[in-house]
Amino acid sequence: MFNKSNNASIEFIKEKLELLANAFKTITIKYAYNYAINTHIVELTPETEYYNNDALDKFWIPISLDFKRLFEKEDITFISSDSILRIANPVFEWSASGKATELQSSLPIFKRNFSISEPLSNQSIGLA
Repeated sequence: MFNKSNNASIEFIKEKLELLANAFKTITIKYAYNYAINTHIVELTPETEYYNNDALDKFWIPISLDFKRLFEKEDITFISSDSILRIANPVFEWSASGKATELQSSLPIFKRNFSISEPLSNQSIGLA
C-alpha cells in the first residue's frame, strides 16, 4: 500500500525522470504506481526510441538500478507503449519541455490508472 515512506521514492523518480526528459527531448515519459503489482511504472515512448536508442538505455537503466539499491522494498519497471501493461491515467508526464505535468492531484494511485492490452490473437488469457 502507498504510505509516506513512498514519498522519498516518488521524489527520486520525479527528479531522475526530469533529467531524462531534459536529455531526450524526443521522448514522452509517463509515470504511475500500480497497486496490483506494487510497482512504479515508467512508460517511455515512442517505441523506436525505447528499443533502438542506446544512449537512452544507458540513461534509464542506471536509474532503475539506483532505485532498487536505494528502495529495496519497492519495485520499478520501464516499459514502452507496446507493453501489455499500459498507463491509462498517468500521475506525471514529461514531454519535449522537460517539465513534469502533474495529471493527478493526489495519491494513492489505484489499479484504474492502468489497462491491459487485448491479446494479439484470438486466444484468451486468464488473469487472476
